[in-house]
Amino acid sequence: MYGTTIAVTGEDMARWRREGRDELLVYVGPEGGSWIDPETGELAEVCPFYQRTGPDNGGCIINSVKPMVCRAYPEAVHGLRCLAGRDFSR
Repeated sequence: MYGTTIAVTGEDMARWRREGRDELLVYVGPEGGSWIDPETGELAEVCPFYQRTGPDNGGCIINSVKPMVCRAYPEAVHGLRCLAGRDFSR
């Protein structure tokens, strides 16, 4: 599933530490793996920072500080398409 097994970079974590964003850091697992449910220590089933705004849409609630992997999405590994199938290669 997209949004759960992403890698947070050392740069992301350093930025969050500088900005005092401990509420983000608690979701980062060992070696930058994320998203980990801080209550159970298990891999989160969905991104904890994605908020649904309707039946067919939603958005990132940490957009200004989201990790690099999310800022770069969608990449070539995703076929430059989002989950809705929109083509971002152009």
